[in-house]
Amino acid sequence: MKKLKSILLIFITFALATLSNPLHISANNVDIKLHKSGVIRRGYYIAKNSKGESIATNDGYNFITITVNGEVAFCIEPEVLVGSGGGYTSASFTHAEREMFSRILYHGYDNTNKTPRDIIIAQHVLWDYIDSIRDDLTINSGWYYDAFDYPAEKAKIMAKVNAHNKSASFHGTTHNIVQGETVTLNDFNGVLANSVLIDNGGLNVSVTNNQLKVTATKDSPTKGVIKFKKFGNITNNTSTAPILYSHPSEQNVIVGGNPDPIIYSVNFNVEHNGTLRIGKMNEETEQMVSNTEFELSSSKDMSNSTVYKTGSNGYINKLSLLAGTYYYREKFVPNPLIVDATVKEVKIAPGIDTEVKVSNKVAKAKIEILKLSTNDDFIKGVIFEVKDSKQNVVETLTTDSKGFATTKSLPLGVYTLTEVFTPEPYVLDETVRTLDIKYKDQTTEVITSVSKIANNFQRSDLTLNKVENDWDKVQSEYNGLKLSDATLELYSKDDIYEGSKLVYRKDQLIGKEITDHFGQVKFHNLPLGEYYAKETVAPKGYIIFDGVWNISIKYDKHKPTVEVTDTESTLTNQIAYGKSKIHKTGKGGSEFLANAVFGLFKEDGTKLFEYTTDKKGEVTSVDLRFGTYYWKELVAPLGYHLDDTKHYFTITEEDHESVIHLPISNEYIKAKVLVSKIDSKTKYPLENVGFKILDSNNEVVTIKYQEGKNIIEKNEWFTDTDGQFLLEASLPYGKYTLIESKPLEGYVPMEPYKFEIGDDQKYLDIEIIGKVLDLGDIENTKIYGDIKILKLDEETGLPLANTVFELYDSQMELLDTITTNEDGIALLEHIVYGQYFIKEIQVPFPYVIDKDSQLQQVFIKENQEVYEVIFKNKTTSVTISKNDKVTKEPISNTIFNIYDENKILLHTVTTGEDGLAVVEGLEYGDYFVEELFVPKPY
Repeated sequence: MKKLKSILLIFITFALATLSNPLHISANNVDIKLHKSGVIRRGYYIAKNSKGESIATNDGYNFITITVNGEVAFCIEPEVLVGSGGGYTSASFTHAEREMFSRILYHGYDNTNKTPRDIIIAQHVLWDYIDSIRDDLTINSGWYYDAFDYPAEKAKIMAKVNAHNKSASFHGTTHNIVQGETVTLNDFNGVLANSVLIDNGGLNVSVTNNQLKVTATKDSPTKGVIKFKKFGNITNNTSTAPILYSHPSEQNVIVGGNPDPIIYSVNFNVEHNGTLRIGKMNEETEQMVSNTEFELSSSKDMSNSTVYKTGSNGYINKLSLLAGTYYYREKFVPNPLIVDATVKEVKIAPGIDTEVKVSNKVAKAKIEILKLSTNDDFIKGVIFEVKDSKQNVVETLTTDSKGFATTKSLPLGVYTLTEVFTPEPYVLDETVRTLDIKYKDQTTEVITSVSKIANNFQRSDLTLNKVENDWDKVQSEYNGLKLSDATLELYSKDDIYEGSKLVYRKDQLIGKEITDHFGQVKFHNLPLGEYYAKETVAPKGYIIFDGVWNISIKYDKHKPTVEVTDTESTLTNQIAYGKSKIHKTGKGGSEFLANAVFGLFKEDGTKLFEYTTDKKGEVTSVDLRFGTYYWKELVAPLGYHLDDTKHYFTITEEDHESVIHLPISNEYIKAKVLVSKIDSKTKYPLENVGFKILDSNNEVVTIKYQEGKNIIEKNEWFTDTDGQFLLEASLPYGKYTLIESKPLEGYVPMEPYKFEIGDDQKYLDIEIIGKVLDLGDIENTKIYGDIKILKLDEETGLPLANTVFELYDSQMELLDTITTNEDGIALLEHIVYGQYFIKEIQVPFPYVIDKDSQLQQVFIKENQEVYEVIFKNKTTSVTISKNDKVTKEPISNTIFNIYDENKILLHTVTTGEDGLAVVEGLEYGDYFVEELFVPKPY
């Protein structure tokens, strides 16, 4: 508390003002110095608080500035003087208005020439702001400075303070820009010109006054964020707290710190791509062609190319590509086109749509005829007619001296070849030979059909390709792998003839070969027929195929002049494969551990999969091909130590379709739990309170333990006579919640109690029992409620005071007697849980007690509830009217006795001038009226 008297402070202020040198104060390594500024304040000045503390100066005051450890400091208590004693401490300034203080000092001093004049103006602005937020502080007006216009200077500073948060007008906006493009943004808030670029976001940035120019380059990211700092001379990128030098009875000052430097940004989406569309056109029809495949690559050698197919419109889908030079060529064209394998170049510019169109030639047909005699002499001058499918003659051919004739190029289609003339002595062969000349492939421009008369038998060379099948989906790079070192034998499936000549008998071995490094074996000059191949030796790591591969060598009707054709067949092998199964356990292998994450790696360290063990602590890999692998634990189960050992295993041919088992164990944390239950008031133990424990998933925990020869499962525990229970088995590492499953009657159930079995807990280590987590005393509070008795007039509903009630417990033992107040209320507070009876025993006159509702019951069962019991009563009155029988006039002074049902006299009454006598306050029941006296003449 600053308790200096105002008069003393004024005296000390004048004393300081007369110092010729700075006053030096050193306390607790806090070096405080006071300096005469040479700037004179005019007029009377006073700052005072509601406690009477104040500082005042007269006209001509030479303003004193403060430094702490050589740094300029600012006073934050204008009514308290800097003292000369020790006791100053330093700490981070954490006032709620810290940011506002920092902004005032930054714009008033830190961002100025830092002259004494600047210090004084900033100090006064800070004091004025403190005055505005403190209700207990008052600073007078009327003082001024000849050296400057303080109100104008304050207005300038506060304008900067109030505009401190303003960012550039484009702050937070997002713009699209194309590679090579420059976008110009103007800041209409006038902030950019005085800001500092702190991150160009990977773009070229240029700032001229309040204009920002941004250029995207090929190296710019697709999304760039350009960041500026509004106040560049603030070295920090966030606000930092000043240092507070405080004293229990002397002036507090602050030093240093900075406000929020205001980081703002603008976002750019950079477009590096252009588009490409390739179209395919038939050269003859000029129609667009679908289902044409093009290869596209960024390399001229077409490496790493991607294949695209034209759609129904003859174009591939529009491609978005990085700007640059690309190369394309045809890979496949549909019937009847010829592929153009030329590599073509196309340049893609960013933001530009590029389209190219490719036209192709159409495949053609040609018919050749070779005419021989039966002794293989050439026949010259044989004339043939060639007809199209409409039986129009398209060409007439005559064989030359070598027995040869050929057509010009014809459209693909079906033709008939008919011999119409042959020279003597040869017999005309009138056989109509139908030639169906079809599209062969995309590289054959002319498909030639040769008709050879009296030709030899056609044969074929057989190539068998040995490859791995497509079984391996994990390491699919091995699919179709060419397999060397496989031994293959070729057999005839049936007897094979050429005409009447038997060439091979059924099941005859024709040849035995070993596949080369291309995975191939060749068998030459085989007659047409059915064959089969058998594998006698499989490549290393592969399973030998115990069946046969059927192979058919057939006549090629499209090559009648070819004696030996080429036939290929592909034979596949299955790699040896197996699985690996982890058995993850804890506690020496007796417990299964779920949720352990393992990486499955190839021997070279390539990770194939991550697996998580199931509730049995097991995980089984997919089928793995022949080779060596290892398991490595990546994430241990919660509460267990990580095992980073590499657990190797190898799958050999002998392990095919087998499972290799690997046991891997971890140790874990567990503990039993001790709970103590007591009454919150008496601290006595509470017996037979039921509890359950929930795990982190809010599932009820069930433990198992051995009791004699039995295995017991338990999920609920009850406190014993000592108010305690101890789990029979340990809980594993994890987070739990203790809940009251069966609260004690009459007590408020406790809130769920959270606890954790983990590394950081302190456990009791009890011999035989093991580790125990003591949760300490858990208290229960009894249920209390209030009983509010409300007494009302049954007819008017008005409250009735002075009605007396008795409170009884469930055994009808009297507990209390209470009387209603003027509001008709009697309040019984803090009544413990249970059943109670309220009995009305006395009512004010003229009300009577209703015996049927005299006793009411209430049960206190909810904590802090108010139970309202309402009693209502009526007044009773009996009026006796005495009149002349003839005239009906009232008769006064007649005396009556009133008796109860037992003939006991209760009242004697006399009629008044109106002939009436009234008796009030009689209880409900039967009464007798007796006339004792009547006046004359009656």
